[in-house]
Amino acid sequence: MKRIFFVACAAGFLASCDSPKDSNTTNVISSDSNGVITQTTTTTKVYAPTDGDVMMKDGKTMIWKNGAWVATTGNTTMTNGMVISSDGMVRQDTRSIRLNDGEAVTKTGYFFDRAGAAIDNAWDATKRGVNKAANATGDALQDAGRAIGKGARKIGDKTDSIAKDIRN
Repeated sequence: MKRIFFVACAAGFLASCDSPKDSNTTNVISSDSNGVITQTTTTTKVYAPTDGDVMMKDGKTMIWKNGAWVATTGNTTMTNGMVISSDGMVRQDTRSIRLNDGEAVTKTGYFFDRAGAAIDNAWDATKRGVNKAANATGDALQDAGRAIGKGARKIGDKTDSIAKDIRN
């Protein structure tokens, strides 16, 4: 057990020495019942603003200039041709998405969420979010339709029952 702890500490120290400033590295060291030690390393890119980056902040589109966030008044064109309007709409070619509060785009076009984690493909992530919302809405409508149909059948059955009682 002491060996595992020592190996974990040493690996963590070595990994922290080699980590670039714009990433976050996590090491997990574990051993199985046979004493086999395994190490899992996860590196995630974290956001640190540089001049020209854009962020949606408190409902306003801000640009990083000279070490501070400044409100934008018009469109901002990034180095990859992406255009971000003052209302937070991001457009490139035929694609467009809206930045949520806390989300940022680097001047080279990389997206980061409000926690500072990189969004691998913001365009695809947005499509998945829209698809999930559409599917959830469709499922809810189907459930409502089933409930209405069930209620209508109950009313029909009750009406038939009352009509039989009146005839008798």
